[in-house]
Amino acid sequence: MGSMKEILRQRRFTRSGPGALLIMLLVSMVGITTTAEAHSPNQKTVNMSKMINAPYLYCQRVRGDGDLCSRSWWRSHKAIRYSISPKTYIQGNKVKVRVYYASYERGGDRTRFTSTRTYTVYTAPAGWRLVGVSGPRGYSGFNKRGGHAGRSFRAPWSFARGIGCYSSGVRIWGDTHGVDYAGQGYQLRFPLKVVLQKAS
Repeated sequence: MGSMKEILRQRRFTRSGPGALLIMLLVSMVGITTTAEAHSPNQKTVNMSKMINAPYLYCQRVRGDGDLCSRSWWRSHKAIRYSISPKTYIQGNKVKVRVYYASYERGGDRTRFTSTRTYTVYTAPAGWRLVGVSGPRGYSGFNKRGGHAGRSFRAPWSFARGIGCYSSGVRIWGDTHGVDYAGQGYQLRFPLKVVLQKAS
C-alpha cells in the first residue's frame, strides 16, 4: 500500500514538469537562508518604534524680518514651505539621527529659518556592537497655506513616508504669533531597525 502511494506521488510530480521542481528548490533555499540568519548565535536584528519630540527649537534666521506670517487664504495666497531632512547613522555604540529643519515664507520678504539638531535614539546593550541600522533618511518638503500661527499640524502622509516615518508620524510647529526664532519644531515617529553583533 505504501509503494502505491509513492507511485501516485511521483506521477503527480512528473505531470507538474521541471518548473515545479525549480520552484520547490528555490523556496527551499530561501527558507534555509532565512532560518540560518534568524538563528545566528552571534548576530541579531532588533526592530522598534522611536520618537523624536522637539516642539520648541531655537532656529537661525537666514533672511527676512523673522516673521513667517501665515494668513488665511482669502487674505493671502502666500504659502509657508516646511522641509525636513534626517540622517540616521552609527557613532560608537549609539544610533544617532541628525535632523535638518527649514521654514520659508514664499512671499512677502521671504523670511527663512533653519535648524540642525542631533539626537541619540538607541544605545547598544553591553556585550554587543552595532553593525547595521535603518532609520529616518532623505528629504521632504511641502507648502502649508492658510493661517496657522500658534498651532501645530500633521504633515501629509507623503511627506512623512518620504523621510522614513510612519504615515501619520510627523507633526510640525511652524509659524508662531510674532517673530519665529523660538517656538518652531517637529515630532517624528518612525520605525528603527538595528543589527547587533556580539562583541569579541
